[in-house]
Amino acid sequence: MKNTDRLADLLRQEIAAYSRLLQIEREKEEAITANDSERLLEVLAKEEPAVDEANALEREILACRDEIAAEVLGEASDATLREIIAQLQPQEPGELEQLRVKLFGFAEEIRRINQTNYLLLKQSVELLDEVVSAILGEAPCNTYEQSGRMQTNNISRPSVLSVEA
Repeated sequence: MKNTDRLADLLRQEIAAYSRLLQIEREKEEAITANDSERLLEVLAKEEPAVDEANALEREILACRDEIAAEVLGEASDATLREIIAQLQPQEPGELEQLRVKLFGFAEEIRRINQTNYLLLKQSVELLDEVVSAILGEAPCNTYEQSGRMQTNNISRPSVLSVEA
């Protein structure tokens, strides 16, 4: 099998892996927004093997890219997949370029959903911190140090839920 055929096959496999990973990320987003921690744990258990598979395929693709770069450019280089595909014979780059673009699209969509999930989780943790502080009767108090930097101190106040207050 030619290296370009092998690369195309690896890219197809990685696209399939990214497709599965994208589905997992969407499930994770649904679990987070539904506040379903049990479902989130189930999804997270599926995520690690999917990430490992995608990473293994990426390593194979990079090795194949290096072999093709050595053939096309006459030496191993750090050329990107896009640059290498551009150097191939006119009949060869079409499918490879389409696969590369499709793979890039999946990666961008996964990155976008990951960023959304990160922000959702961050907001959840911040809200939880505020709730715990309110229950414990602590309120953050921003003050300024002599140097001019802001410092946050917690001041105790009677809890709204305290029967002693």
